[in-house]
Formats: sequence, structure tokens, C-alpha cells
Amino acid sequence: MEYKGLPIASLQGKDCTLILPAVSVGHVGQLCLDLLITSLGAKRVGRLNHVSLYPVVGVDAHAQDGQQTTGDLQTALEVYSCPEKRLFLLQQRSPCIPGCQRDFCHDLVEWVKHCQFQSVVMLGSIDAQQRVDDELCGDQFRFACTDKAQSANATLSGFGWKEATRLSGDKLHLPGSGMAKRLFTHCSSEGLPLSLALWFSLPGCQVLDAIHLAGRVNDWLQLVEGTDGKQSSARPGSQWVFPSSWKVYMPEHAEQMLY
Repeated sequence: MEYKGLPIASLQGKDCTLILPAVSVGHVGQLCLDLLITSLGAKRVGRLNHVSLYPVVGVDAHAQDGQQTTGDLQTALEVYSCPEKRLFLLQQRSPCIPGCQRDFCHDLVEWVKHCQFQSVVMLGSIDAQQRVDDELCGDQFRFACTDKAQSANATLSGFGWKEATRLSGDKLHLPGSGMAKRLFTHCSSEGLPLSLALWFSLPGCQVLDAIHLAGRVNDWLQLVEGTDGKQSSARPGSQWVFPSSWKVYMPEHAEQMLY
């Protein structure tokens, strides 16, 4: 794992929370990260390179309407900082190459340990088509915390939210969640404070699920004022700022020239 950018230590990463996505069904975690980055006005401070990720490059995903883009290219794995919230956000824009997830997970955990983040939160999704009976009705949010994240576990339980289902042998049941279960297992063995925040979703680009998930995370961490997880779109007084890259996903912003 090669990091290029401002030193995390100089940005006081030791006292901060790291939020990252699981590349999972519906792209919910990645969409949620884009929403948080844009709404918080987080600034990119560096990039991570790893041979296990497909190379990808694109234009600025967070420019707003009427705002000129910086011209900077965005790559597969980028680090953003929001100092006033003591927060770092690691956006992953491409999946792991098949057979390389174990190496990537190991090196990511080593980087997290090196940066000494106070806590780590992974946002993602679970395949709604593979729910067990107890998961079919009610709230579609689930969470799981390692032993070192018991304060987070108490807070999330205090909201009345449900923990992720565990099967025989105390194994998490997280179909379609990408690397979430592997990272959870690895962080547990390394004694790292990891919390998973997950939403049941379906294949596709599930923008509304991402907004719901961002609302739950915001209820928990109090990052953006004037928002809640019950709204499916922006409302008067809401501070969610949709990234420009969402135009193709939001029906009201469909390009009319297509028709």
C-alpha cells in the first residue's frame, strides 16, 4: 500500500475517525461516501495505490452546478480530510481484482494501524435478495462492531437499531457485502475498533439507499446539520449536498437531450 499526499500524522489522524466504503451490492457504501464528502466539503489530501485494485481515472465527482471543476483527476483510492469534524474519508472507486482481496485487506489494515486512527467505520450494503426470515420485515439498517468498538456498539444499540445477523459459529451473515466480513474478521484479530454500518439493498446504483444510510451515520456521528435518515431526497433545511456525479442517477436531473 503506497500513500502519496500530506502526512496523516501532520493532519492529526491519531485522534480522528476513518470512514471507508465496502464495494458492495448497489454501490451503497461508495455513494454514501460521495454524499458525505460533498456535504462536508472534505478536501482530498492524498492517494493510495495498490496493485490489487483495478486502475481507474475520472473527472471531479464532487463539483457542484455552476462550479468550475479543478481539473484534477480522481483515482481508485483517495483520502479526504475534514479537520473540524476530526474525520478522514477513504473513497474506493474500483473493486479488487479477483483473488487479490486478501492481500488488499491485509495491507489496508496495516495502513490503518500505521495511521493510528481512533476508530474506523465501514459503510456498505447487504444483498436484500438473500435475507433470512428475521430480516424480511422492519428496519433495513444493520450494524456490527468489533470487541474494541464496544462504545460504538452501545451507542448504536441505544438507537434501537439491530445488529447484523450471526449464523452458527457466531459468523456474520453478510451476503453481497464485498470485503466487509473479511475486514471485520481481520480487525477483530488485530484488536482494531471497527464498526460496520450496512443497508439491505439490491443490484444497481441505489442512491436512495445511500441517502438513508448516510442519515443513520449522521444520527450516530453528528456530521452534517439539518439532515435525517428518514428522508429519501433533499428537503427544506436539509444540508445534504448531492455530488454532480449523481445527476445520471436522480430522475429529476435526467438529461432531456436523451429523449
